[in-house]
Order: sequence, then structure tokens, then C-alpha cells
Amino acid sequence: MAMVDSDVEIPTRFDPSAELDEEFGGGTTLAATIDDDMNNNINDPDVEVATSFDPCAEAAEFFGATNKNYVHIRVQQRNGKKCVTTVSGINQDFNFEKIVKEMKRDLFCNGHVVEDKELGKIIQLQGDQRLKVRDFLCPPPPKDPKKKPPIVEKELIKMHGY
Repeated sequence: MAMVDSDVEIPTRFDPSAELDEEFGGGTTLAATIDDDMNNNINDPDVEVATSFDPCAEAAEFFGATNKNYVHIRVQQRNGKKCVTTVSGINQDFNFEKIVKEMKRDLFCNGHVVEDKELGKIIQLQGDQRLKVRDFLCPPPPKDPKKKPPIVEKELIKMHGY
């Protein structure tokens, strides 16, 4: 504030920090006070610091969904009537060459294993073999208890396509 000879205060400009300084005990500014509060709260175990929120994760917990390894059976249209069936998501511990050999013999089609960077090993078969592949991976329960268990459980198979 500027003083005039007549002892009347004339405001030269509005300074909000001056009012805040008086309110917060002089010498400190509002920004400094906020910074001090934030630094004190970071080290305080009772104060919860805001983090990113994933609403889908909460919904998955609510509905009981878990991260299961599904086997995806897809059909892809090539040209005209030709199509290819792909099988991805099978456990990488299996011998894919033996699986493809048995599939080719049982399904009467040609096929091979393709290596993908993201999905791992993928089995490709000629033609629309979705139902036959599903039955091959998870056959009906055998009458002979000495038979091998299915490669994949029926609940973990997802079929895609038209």
C-alpha cells in the first residue's frame, strides 16, 4: 500500500498472497503450505495416496472371474469357399508336432504349427474344423479308465467365427 500525505491508504494493486500470508501466519505462502502438507502425507502411513483405478479388475473380482488360459478355436476365411481353422492357447508344454499329426489323421485334413511372437505356437488346419477340433481336444469321457485325460477341459474352450 502506498501512503499519501493525507495519511489515507490508497491500494496500488490487489495482492492475494499478502492476505494469505497474514492468514497463514506471515512469511509462508499458500503454495509452500500445500507442498508441506503433501510431503507430510506421503510419509504418513494412515493417509492413502491416490493411485490408478481399474474398474474392470473390481468387476472381475465381483463376478468371480479369474485369469484362465482359454484355448481359442477360430475359423478364418481365405478366398472363395476356402477357410483355415486356427487353434491357439494350448499349453506350451505339449508336443505340438504329435498333436498336429493326430489331428491330421483323425480330421482328414492337412495342418501345421506356426510360431507367433505374442500367442506362442498356433495350430493351423485346412477347412472349417471347429467342431471336430473341439471334440478332439476334449473327447467325451471314456469307458476305459486307463485312457488319457483330455488335452483341454471343456470349460476352457472358446469357439469363434461365423
